[in-house]
Amino acid sequence: MKYFVTPPKNNGISKVSHELFCKHLKVPAVRISSQNVTKFQKILQKHILDLPRTRKVVDVEPPTPSSTLNRLILLNPIIAGKDDLPSEIVDILDSNGFEFTTYNLILDYNYWTSDQILRSIIPDELDVPSAFETIGHIAHLNLREHYGPYKNIIGNVILEVPDDSYLCLLES
Repeated sequence: MKYFVTPPKNNGISKVSHELFCKHLKVPAVRISSQNVTKFQKILQKHILDLPRTRKVVDVEPPTPSSTLNRLILLNPIIAGKDDLPSEIVDILDSNGFEFTTYNLILDYNYWTSDQILRSIIPDELDVPSAFETIGHIAHLNLREHYGPYKNIIGNVILEVPDDSYLCLLES
């Protein structure tokens, strides 16, 4: 089951501050030994966190040398506790000594797409400009007049797209 998240609303900001786009999610997790990860990923397949660009299995932080349960399989946040999992899965987890816990998943500025960031900045009544021409490392946008107050922040967000580097030319 897919889980959708959006960046925090930042309507009206005039300068991009990466800290404003940080989002903390408490997600349920199963603490498991590294030898059993593959086996239990198959068992928990329908309940694993399905969030793009995130890891489904993470290391336990801080590591505990005395424990062999050193991995976490992240589950869908819709699962509030063991009771939300099918009883046969709970029985398997309990019989293997695995623990149900939570994990603080941090989605920072680099997680979000430029479209998601712009949607959180530009007022809802305006569409987000998403079409621009690229020639090499130059991005060219033709913006309508109503985007005037946001032209600099639109250019800055497009410049900061993690995948590509552009020089922005804005025309209003």
